[in-house]
Amino acid sequence: MEALCGSDRADRPKVRQCIIENRDKVSDDCKRALDAIRNGPGAGAMPTATVSYGNDARQAIDFYRAKGAGPAPLIVFIHGGAWSMGDKRQASGRKPAHFTGAGYAFTSINYRLVPQATVEQQAADVASAIDMLRFRAEEYGIDPNRIALMGHSAGAHLAALVATDPQYLKAADVPM
Repeated sequence: MEALCGSDRADRPKVRQCIIENRDKVSDDCKRALDAIRNGPGAGAMPTATVSYGNDARQAIDFYRAKGAGPAPLIVFIHGGAWSMGDKRQASGRKPAHFTGAGYAFTSINYRLVPQATVEQQAADVASAIDMLRFRAEEYGIDPNRIALMGHSAGAHLAALVATDPQYLKAADVPM
């Protein structure tokens, strides 16, 4: 697959399109793996809302409403990507379906990327997204006092930074 379409993580749409156009040229094992990714458990979970929390196009969230009565606790997922790439849709697959089915609301956020933003600005983006979600808590059926942060790689770093350094939540007017 890599020999055919490359592996440029910064240009995933181009790689994805190459895979679609060249599906007949890949091995049966690769086809099965691609089908499992596309059709796996939780695939097709659709956000309840996609909302901006800032002026930059990258400052957006995908929100998934909890199944069941609210107000529900909220899980905020922060994608990885070495602070310089990635997308909120990287939470697709099992995470939204798993957590919403267990009674949690779930959101996956985008944040501005390096080099256009510093890591500190990325942490501020995370805090701003939390502030917007708390502001819309009633509309989204979430408990604004029960919010957990999680992430992969750089996203886990940003979650830890926001959770342990009060300056980010204070600057976004999020009570602690």
